[in-house]
Amino acid sequence: MDSIYFNTGISKSAHERRAWHVSGLTVFFLKKGWTNIPPLQQHSKLALILDKIIEAASRAKPGSGFSITVNGNIEQVYP
Repeated sequence: MDSIYFNTGISKSAHERRAWHVSGLTVFFLKKGWTNIPPLQQHSKLALILDKIIEAASRAKPGSGFSITVNGNIEQVYP
């Protein structure tokens, strides 16, 4: 896991998406709702699904992107 990022807009911009894909980074975007809960709760929720995040990252091709919902669902959004 190389990055956790709040702005899902990058997944919609073709130029930024290409740059991230070329970089080979695996990125996890936190979907809407994460900014509505206190940081300690955010950390707790992420800690509970850390094994799922690591598993997704370990199976991902370089340059992949995933989104994480507040209820812990992980979905591949790119490629």
